[in-house]
Order: sequence, then C-alpha cells, then structure tokens
Amino acid sequence: MGDDLTSEEMTTAAEQFLTGLKKGKKVVLVAEPDNPYDPKAIAAYIDYKQIGYIARENTDEVAALLDNNGQCEAVVERGDGHVTLYISIPGAPNGTDSEAVRPRLLPESPLGESVRMPYADDEKTLQLVATRLIKTEVSKKNLNEIIRLANLYTPLRKLSICYDDTLWRDKISKMLYRILYGSSLPLPLKEKERKTVEILYELVYRTIGDMRSTKEHWPEQVFIEHLNRLRDNENINNHLYRKYCDEFFDGKDFTEADNALVAKEYERLCGWLKKMKWKELRNPDNLQTMGLKVNHLGLSRQELYDLYSVLLLIEKLKDVIASSDSKMATTYYISQNKYDSLSDSRKAILNELFALAEKGDWAKGITADDIKGMLSMVLEMKDTPLSEEEKGMSEVLWGMIEHGRGGNRIRVRWQNLMGYFWDKKLLAAKSAPELNMVFFGDKEGSDNINKGKNGRLSKVTPLLDAYVPKLDKKR
Repeated sequence: MGDDLTSEEMTTAAEQFLTGLKKGKKVVLVAEPDNPYDPKAIAAYIDYKQIGYIARENTDEVAALLDNNGQCEAVVERGDGHVTLYISIPGAPNGTDSEAVRPRLLPESPLGESVRMPYADDEKTLQLVATRLIKTEVSKKNLNEIIRLANLYTPLRKLSICYDDTLWRDKISKMLYRILYGSSLPLPLKEKERKTVEILYELVYRTIGDMRSTKEHWPEQVFIEHLNRLRDNENINNHLYRKYCDEFFDGKDFTEADNALVAKEYERLCGWLKKMKWKELRNPDNLQTMGLKVNHLGLSRQELYDLYSVLLLIEKLKDVIASSDSKMATTYYISQNKYDSLSDSRKAILNELFALAEKGDWAKGITADDIKGMLSMVLEMKDTPLSEEEKGMSEVLWGMIEHGRGGNRIRVRWQNLMGYFWDKKLLAAKSAPELNMVFFGDKEGSDNINKGKNGRLSKVTPLLDAYVPKLDKKR
C-alpha cells in the first residue's frame, strides 16, 4: 500500500482497498518459484498489480490448479472486513496453450537452491501481462482488453532475452498482425483502434527485427543492461550477497571472510563458467559475446538469473580481492592490472603458486620440476613470447621463489627458462625441455652448471653468454 506509510496507515489503506472491491472482480494468481523466502509462494494480482499472497497453508492446494506458466484466474468472493480477501477459482485451466517444460541447458547453478536472486518486479509484471495477452482470444469483444494488455506489454518488451520473452514477442506480434490484416478473422476496427494497434504492432515487430539484426547487436545490449539493472537494484543484489555470505562464508561479510576462501570461491565460480559447452559463456569479462550466445541458445529465465548471479558474485569477489590484503593483489607486489591481464589458465596456476609460497617452505614435497612446471604454465612459455608486463611479472615471481627458500637450483633453472623465452628464434625452434636436452643432455641438465661437469662447457658457455644475466655468470 506504500512504503512511505506507517503500519497503521497501511492497514487502513488495505481495508479501504478491499472494501471497494466488488464480487466477481478478476484476480490472477502467479507462482513465484524465485521467491527468496518461500519458493512455493503464489502471488495475487488485481489489474496487473500485486496485492498480496495466497496464505501459506493453501499454496499446495492452489498450486495444483496452476497451468504450466504457473498461473490461473480467480474471482473475488468477499473480504473479512480487515486485510484478508476470499477468492474462488472457477476451474483448473486445460493447459492447451501452455509451453512444454524445456530441459536445462546450463550446468546446475554453483550456488544451490538457497542462493537464488529474486526476479525483478518489472519482469514479474512482464511475465504476467505477456502470458495473459497471448491467452486472450482475438475477437471484437476482447479488442479493448487486448489493446490494454498490449499497452502494458510494449514498455517492457526489451527487458530480457530469455526464451519465454523471445517466444512471447513472436506470438504477440502475430496476434497484432492478425487483428490488422488477418483475412480469416477480419475485425471491424475504428480508425482510432486501427492506429493504436498499428503503433503497437510496429513496436513489437521492430523489436524482433532489432534482435535478429547483426548490426545493432541488440541482444548483447539488452543482456548487459539487464545485468546493470540487477547490479543497481539494492533489494535484489543485497539479497543475493547476503544469502551467498550466509551459505559460503558462514555468515561473514565479504570483507570479513578469509582471503584464501575468497580466492577459492572466485576460482570456483569462474570454474563453473569454464564448464560451459560454449566458449562464448566461459569468459565473465566478455559480456557482449556472452549476450549474443545467450540469445541464440534461448535460456530459461531461471538459467539466465543463475548466470547473472554468478557474474555479479564474480565481480564482487574480484573487487574484494583487489581491495583487500590478498596475496594475489599486494603481498608479492603484483598489481591488480597485471593480474587481470593474465589469461584464466595463467591466473589459476599463479594462484596455486601463491598458495605454495604462503607455506614458506619449498622442501615439503615441492621439487624444482614442480616450480618449473607451474611457472611455465603461468607464462604459457610454449605459446607466445613474453609481453613487457609479463617480463615484469617474471621478476616478481623469481623474487617470490627466492624468498620462499628455493635456492640456487631453482634460480638457475628459472634463468635458463627465462633466457630461452626471450630469444624468439629459439622459441620458434624448440621448447624449454628440448633445450635442456640439447645443451645439457638431460632434463635435469641445468644443475650440471653447478656440478662443474667441464666436459659440457663448450655447450654451456654459449647458453650462459646469451641468456644468463651478467651479474650471475660468475656464479
């Protein structure tokens, strides 16, 4: 009845509202599986505005009468003189125009059933209006109701690109076209009615055209705008963040949670995206490509919200990592910009390396080969030469290894690898393990520098001249 009213004022306003309702007034019941407090909740709408909910003890009984869209119609019987309204449901719908339940396309949400973001209010209105509109029979008798519903629908038509929205746009466009031009069902329209329907049809039809256009990239824009709206909706995202912290951080806020757990959760949610069958959905930073693929796949609204929830949480966790004393961001003097510039595979191995560094003792089950393997994966040494930022990153990584009691053995191996990597000709010709075999005779060959095997110096010296920094040649 209004958030600006006191409890007493709301009660009075509700009583007045219910007193003014006449018997037989239409009520639409709509299931709310996304309801954060009760997934069995069934909302009640009058004139397409929500007025309340079915009492919890009656939801199972009413749920059996809902169609596959989770809706049915009822009528007002009487009020109780206070804030309760009694309704009756004339009969269960036959469901002949309901859509079959579609199989899920995305992997199950990594957040579980308890951490679900509720649908935005305007989307709930969109679902209600669109489903009532497509169920309305095209006839002269229903023309005013169709126009009224279409006027409510058109401002909402670009809210989302989920499967239902795409289907509704197409059906509503065909309905309006039939009213205007259908030869099998010509309707005697007044000039004002025809003009109104023409405008409505043009709006819906143009939206469909924009969606299929490769120039406008409309689906990507809608996808990103939808995510922005959810991000800015405090009621929705605060609910998401609160439920997530309760479930995964034992009730602690993001800033209070353990840094290692925050980093682990970040990797887990990014890992959910990496499990996608489609590469366009794997990168949380490329929302435009993601939006186009989502539109092409035709995700359900719940799947779309699962994806939005994960994207918003990844953003949040990333911000927490950047602003905290996280090892990834500050302890080893790696800037967030440098970290963000790495590919997902590099980040994953880098995080593993940080975790090992935190232990402070390389001797516990960690060998030089382990370090070499991790570093080579971080820098993708077999694929591309180092960028300037990655050269700087390599210096930081070496400092980290040295600080972690890695010793000379790792230092020589590291210098050998980095020296090889900076030479593009050798890079094109051989891999790092191959170079070890060529110059040192075995994959442990770099250690032979320190073991003084002079028989190989003729091969070792050119490598030292080319790749080992001058200050380290003496060593």
